[in-house]
This record gives sequence, C-alpha cells and structure tokens, in this order.
Amino acid sequence: MKVVITGSKKSGIKPGIHKMNAWLHEYFSQFDLVQISRTTGYDFDTDYDKAVEVARTADIFVNSACVKDYQVKFLNDVYGHVPTIICLGSIAGDMFGAPQKYDNHPNYPEVKHELKERCKWIQLEKKQGVKTNLLHLNITETKEVEWNTEGLDKNQLFNTLDFWLNNQYISNIGYKFWSENYGEQKLAKVKGVVDHFKQRK
Repeated sequence: MKVVITGSKKSGIKPGIHKMNAWLHEYFSQFDLVQISRTTGYDFDTDYDKAVEVARTADIFVNSACVKDYQVKFLNDVYGHVPTIICLGSIAGDMFGAPQKYDNHPNYPEVKHELKERCKWIQLEKKQGVKTNLLHLNITETKEVEWNTEGLDKNQLFNTLDFWLNNQYISNIGYKFWSENYGEQKLAKVKGVVDHFKQRK
C-alpha cells in the first residue's frame, strides 16, 4: 500500500501548533509513505506538475498541506487517478466571510471553504466510472498540552481513520467544538464570528 502525503511532519498552523500532520505521518507510517513538501524537494510553485505525478501513484493520497490554493488544485488533478483521497479541511472554511486572523495564510478560510465545496461537487462533475473514494475531514481544535488547549487527540484521529477506511461510503466527517475549554483569546475570536453572522440576518 502506497500513501502519498503533502506537507512535512512539522507543518503547523498558528497561533496554535496543530500536530495534525505529525499524527498523519505516524498513522500512515505502517505503509510505504511518500512525503511531498519543500523538505523533500517539491516546491509547489515550481514543482507542482512533478508533485501531481507522484500523487497519482498513490493508493491513498492525503491532501493535507494548505499552501495558497494548492489543496484545491491537487484535488482537481488527482481525483479519478487514485483509489482513495483524504482532504484535510478546517472549520475555518465553514466560517468563511467572518473575520478570522491567519497571519501566515491570509486566505486560509477561503481556501478551506472552496475545498469543502469542491469535495462535494467533484464527485458529480467527474465522468461516470471514476473510482475514487473521497473523504473531507473537517478539523476544529487539536489537543495541545504545551498550549493548554483541548481538542481532538491523536487516538481519536486514529480511530476516525480506522473507521473511515473500513466505511468509505462516508464523504465528510466533522468534529465538535471544544467550546467548554475556550480561553479568552478563542472566545473573543468566536464572538467576532458569531456577531458577523448575526449582522447578516
């Protein structure tokens, strides 16, 4: 079984340090795992076509690294060429349009929103006979002991992947908000999002 994943083990999302990619690397390490990232010689801006070629050799393609809008491009270019794709989404995409601050990726919510929508429609748009099982995994918080944040932990992610790999008729999985554990900074962000959508009504 060959698994191709975008992004390194150390890929993170500020202001927290999501360990999602490290966990994904650990989970799929039992297989022949190939990493596509700058650390393995693939800069998406200059080596995208080569990266797609490698991704198309996978049994499972894990579309994880959110660099510019390449997640959406990878989905479009790899779907139909591999048996299984897992796309890492974010609750930020569901809050598209509301004020959210991602200094290292200003259009992060827009990309995650487009990715989720594309995961829904690509299955209808592609020609009949395409055999790609596709999961959009909608992430909220992850548990970070050093940052004192609650959220999805590694075992919960592994259990989710175990379940889905045996039930690939499911196309979208989302996780709860760990709102009971939000600190002041998170609560302020959430208030801004809620107020934004209230004003739109």
